[in-house]
Amino acid sequence: MPIRLRLTLWYIALLSGILVLFGITLYVSVRYSLYNEVDRTLAFRANAAVESVQFALKVRDLALQNPSTAIAVQPAPFDSLVTPELYVELRHIPTRVVMAKSENLGGGELPLASATFERAILGENSYSSSFLNGEPVRLFAQPVVFKGEVVGLIQVARNMNSIQKDLRRLLIIVLVGIGMTLFLAAIVGAWLAERALAPVDAVTQAALHISRAEDLSRRLPTHYPLDEIGRLIAAFNEMLGRLEDVFRDQQRFVADVSHELR
Repeated sequence: MPIRLRLTLWYIALLSGILVLFGITLYVSVRYSLYNEVDRTLAFRANAAVESVQFALKVRDLALQNPSTAIAVQPAPFDSLVTPELYVELRHIPTRVVMAKSENLGGGELPLASATFERAILGENSYSSSFLNGEPVRLFAQPVVFKGEVVGLIQVARNMNSIQKDLRRLLIIVLVGIGMTLFLAAIVGAWLAERALAPVDAVTQAALHISRAEDLSRRLPTHYPLDEIGRLIAAFNEMLGRLEDVFRDQQRFVADVSHELR
């Protein structure tokens, strides 16, 4: 394999490794940032919904002295907390019955995983991912605690379609960018390899001319800087000088021997 090709391939391989690592880091960082922002928003809205329910329970408790009935009779409104992509739902514990939900859910309900419900009973918050009407959603569940007891579960969900589309777009941009960069790198790498090895070709051709002309008095051109090529030329010229001296001494010796023999 020619050195030019090997240099170009090594250059492309190294650059592709760097670009792939950069692309993965960029994609993972953006994805983490987007999901982290979604999780913070879900937790904030869920906390606001829980406070709303707890306030409603306190008001009803003063009148009815029965928090379980209060949460079932007068659920808290959630439409002020939602957006077109954000859903809120309140379930009763332990019956799992939906007591209230945002209007944008229509006749549907948010998915409730068994692990989420079990953690809510223990008073723990949890994140999860699922599907709502065939579309991906990110969920946050927070239990409603009233008078030291878990009486309900607030679930806040966000439709992740737009975020996943943005991530897919970013992935396409990264892949296309890497492909175009590697294509240009191949062209530039081949050109650089050609430029870097051009002096070697010139030295090779000059050495061949000297060899074919059988003229050891000729020397390789020394106009190159004192880099690797320049040092190679200097060493080669020094070798030619010594060969010329040896050849001249040999010719003189042969001439002397011939003269003595005559």
